[in-house]
Amino acid sequence: MKVGLLTFFQDDCAGQYYQALATFNTLREAFPEGHVEIVNLHHSRRWRPWVGGGLRRFALSIVKHFKYHQARAKNFVISSPELIPETEGVVNHYLAAHGYDLLVVGSDVCLKIQKDKEGRLPNYWLSSDIGIPHLMLSSSSEFTTCKSISEAQRIAAKKSFQQYSFAGVRDTMTVNFLSELAPDCVQKICLMPDPTMSLSVDRDAEVAKLKNLKKKVGKEFCMVNLVDTPLCRELVHLLSKDCYVVEVGPRVQGSSTCFVPGPDEWNDMFNHFDLVVTTSFHESIFSLKHQTPVVAIDCNSSRFVSVSGNSKTKYLMHSLGLERCHINPDIQKMTAQQVYDQIIQVRDQFDWSELGSRFEKMGTQYRATVSAAIERVKAETINEDSNC
Repeated sequence: MKVGLLTFFQDDCAGQYYQALATFNTLREAFPEGHVEIVNLHHSRRWRPWVGGGLRRFALSIVKHFKYHQARAKNFVISSPELIPETEGVVNHYLAAHGYDLLVVGSDVCLKIQKDKEGRLPNYWLSSDIGIPHLMLSSSSEFTTCKSISEAQRIAAKKSFQQYSFAGVRDTMTVNFLSELAPDCVQKICLMPDPTMSLSVDRDAEVAKLKNLKKKVGKEFCMVNLVDTPLCRELVHLLSKDCYVVEVGPRVQGSSTCFVPGPDEWNDMFNHFDLVVTTSFHESIFSLKHQTPVVAIDCNSSRFVSVSGNSKTKYLMHSLGLERCHINPDIQKMTAQQVYDQIIQVRDQFDWSELGSRFEKMGTQYRATVSAAIERVKAETINEDSNC
């Protein structure tokens, strides 16, 4: 059995890396005698070093890229050569030439569609005539709706979706989109957890740089990953009054220091923080897995629906019963001081006792859903063979 996984994996992004790793490892467990590999599908973005922020920031981005390159080479099996698709036919030919018996699409926002009048779709929407059994796992279309895409895209996406044996999606936004796209296929749709819920973490692991720094400053450590807006700058200023603010990612004016980790350091760093304030979906997940209080803030207008406020982090926190751990300052009309007050309240009232069992159940649910999806594909394949 040869299985091809189509997912995002090439960016130096911890969330992308770990969801690809979790999906890849789960498929290898499901097919212990088979061969599982990531399809080396060219991503639209190419790596570039950070050019703003001086020579040190430029050097750190190169070091980070090297760490991610090493991690991918060590932990993934990737098809060769790289597929740089220009037409649908090129993708079909590549997949057929590699002899895949099953194709898995997901996770991440690989179903997200940018409007195109010519009807083009991301290559993760497989051709309706691909001829290889395929399914989705924890996929997301993010904010895509039938109204946000062209008529030609809607028709092509519907044809593609109708050929999937199983559609495992990770949020209600995608459930709603696929249900409207193809009402006759709603029985294929299954809401399932993000694959990273199935990963275990080491709560005793340490990052030497952060351990030594925390010992030196003698203050609570607060990690922030925010966008550079007036509200975020004021919020960082408020947090820095009683915390040592460590920023991961683009630096917001007022943070105490900037830390640029590789994937292993990224996973372990949450053990050193007393509080995490972030825009990131996966930083929210891993903070909770490490039993660290976290508040997810939708302060980037490109990451939430402007009217409803729906977002990946909102869905995550609400599904865990942690509504107070999600803030949208624009929708909720909150000032930086009000955001700060809620963050401190969350930190002081954080209780892991019930969350631990919820996370364990979601990890179990993810693996069980993958097994059910594979069994469905096997059953359909047997029925097709018997009818031939």
